[in-house]
Amino acid sequence: MLSFYDRAKAEGANVVLGGGVPSLDATFHGGSFVQPTIWTGLPETSTVIRDEIFGPCCHIAPFDSEEEAIALANDSPYGLATSIWTENLTRAHRVAAQIEVGITWVNSWFLRDLRTPFGGSKQSGIGPRRRCSLDGILHRNCATSASNSETPPNRGVNLKRRHKAA
Repeated sequence: MLSFYDRAKAEGANVVLGGGVPSLDATFHGGSFVQPTIWTGLPETSTVIRDEIFGPCCHIAPFDSEEEAIALANDSPYGLATSIWTENLTRAHRVAAQIEVGITWVNSWFLRDLRTPFGGSKQSGIGPRRRCSLDGILHRNCATSASNSETPPNRGVNLKRRHKAA
């Protein structure tokens, strides 16, 4: 995470909040903690805008129209999730329907019923049609790797079903 924080600063980010490691008491010594971080002022080509970062950070950028906001949101190879914050629920629903992501939250974040499907779109997540489950792997006769204390790392384990010769 800290390399992304450094990269944002190198690319010209204005750090509004956070941007480093918090000072914590000895109870948390040796832990992996970073400050939630907000940036402004980056170009749309910036690494922290273009990459899918799994950490407590975001870039806030102005836009002039609903269409521009949708275009900016969709100009990414990724589409795991998004949040729309607005006072206008009709606009939120209209915009959410046009953003290419797996899930959209309106005026909230990370609230969902765990029984509902989730996957992401584009290069994010597993996607609802990518069949990256064990069932999907077995039906496609794919191979995968597995290791344990008895199996050297990177030694493939073939999941194809074997049939005995008659």
